[in-house]
Amino acid sequence: MLDKGHRDSLGKAPAFRKGTGMRLWTVIAGLFGLGGVVAGAYAAHGIDDAHAAEMVKTAAFYALIHAAVLIGWDRGYGRMATFARLALATGILFFSGSITAKYILHYSAIGDLAPVGGVLLMAGWALIVVNSVFSKAS
Repeated sequence: MLDKGHRDSLGKAPAFRKGTGMRLWTVIAGLFGLGGVVAGAYAAHGIDDAHAAEMVKTAAFYALIHAAVLIGWDRGYGRMATFARLALATGILFFSGSITAKYILHYSAIGDLAPVGGVLLMAGWALIVVNSVFSKAS
């Protein structure tokens, strides 16, 4: 990362917003998106139990929707935006991950994390709203 005093050949400060931090979030979102597609495909073709398949499809849907938000929401910068992204990423992991693990790996105890993940997803959306309302950027 460049120090604050660094300038390019035209004397402009670097745009940190579009740098490695956003690239990291894109990689994280891409992995969640990939996981959502894999889980959805497995639910459609590899799970015989209708209830289990529907639950995994729901988990895949939520992973895909929130992965898209992580990729597409590029207007948020600063501490609040970071908290929003962390809440969404952790929410995806807890909500979609625990449901998928419960029904694919048959590890029922991990299913208790789904409500926590749901609350984190809601918190992530609320933080996006707060960030957008109070953001100084145009």
